[in-house]
Amino acid sequence: MSEDITGQSRRIDVAAAQSGIEAESIKLRTRDLNVFYGSFRAIRDITLDFPTMQISALIGSSGSGKSTLLRTLNRMHDAIPGTSVTGQVLLDDQPIYGEDVDPIMVRRRIGMVFQRPNPFEKSIFDNVAYGLRFVGKMSRTEKRDRVEQALKQAGLWKEVQDRLDSSAFSLSGGQQQRLCIARAIAVEPEVVLMDEPTSALDPIATQNVEELMRELSEKFTIIVVTHNMQQAARVSHTTAYMTMDDDKSGVVVEVGPTGRIFTNPKDPRTEDYITGRIG
Repeated sequence: MSEDITGQSRRIDVAAAQSGIEAESIKLRTRDLNVFYGSFRAIRDITLDFPTMQISALIGSSGSGKSTLLRTLNRMHDAIPGTSVTGQVLLDDQPIYGEDVDPIMVRRRIGMVFQRPNPFEKSIFDNVAYGLRFVGKMSRTEKRDRVEQALKQAGLWKEVQDRLDSSAFSLSGGQQQRLCIARAIAVEPEVVLMDEPTSALDPIATQNVEELMRELSEKFTIIVVTHNMQQAARVSHTTAYMTMDDDKSGVVVEVGPTGRIFTNPKDPRTEDYITGRIG
């Protein structure tokens, strides 16, 4: 490990090593990652490894920087004035930040699903096909095949195959979220980011999305932000606990295999959060 990595980073790397993750199985990494909104530092010195084709959960109280971290992983902050990023985000050990890196290509490789379903005012078919315009020239047959594949992967094809030309708003909330997942995976990304993807859904729709996440992890690397600790325990392989430090910056306290984090956390702050002594 290089000597310029901070003590905080060393603690996180040790925790990752204890999880049994091999270096070559890491899809996405952050190294000493900081995000500033003007002069305010929203997250500080985040060093994390996200394993290939596994589900990694980010948990912690509101304001701890989970969503900020997630959006930094595919450069969603680029359009926000006054936002700056230091440190590194590495996809397959290649930096995603830099003047020579196309953010559109980054977002093609690292997709995003938001907290609330956000279908476009288009048909079901056109919603899923929307991102394919960035993939390259495709025949209509190729496009239809890609849309069908994405809807099948999202567990929605049987429910919508006879009404692909209908408005996306004709779907239920749970169906809309699965449609948004289909839209994200239609371009065949390598990583899928999910920002509290079930917080606006009822229990049955939540169960459907959780089952879908487990299935998708066989093909995609998934990183999910959730306030639902039971959900993190059910679906994730690795969990990182974040909290707000004295200067209001979000920091990572502990990361490791989900089973250990929830049954035998090493940091008392993690235990306090898991057991509900702090919110």
